Amino acid sequence: MHNGHGKILKLAKKYKDVIAGLLIDKTIATYKNIPYLDCDKRKVFVKDIKYANEVIPQKTLDYVENLNLIEPDYAVHGND
Repeated sequence: MHNGHGKILKLAKKYKDVIAGLLIDKTIATYKNIPYLDCDKRKVFVKDIKYANEVIPQKTLDYVENLNLIEPDYAVHGND
């Protein structure tokens, strides 16, 4: 988690309730080292941020599965 993540969550909150997709460890491992905190601990951290109403697992680098699941009015994504 870095400052850019907080900024994008804050921006998204201006539109509506925020459901944050959180990459699972297995997916992260496909392109970089697994973070120090495992997915469950990262989920608690993101959920505790006042901008995220809900946190759901992101199983792939492609967002289509989660977008089809929640059918959001808006999708907000950073550029990292």
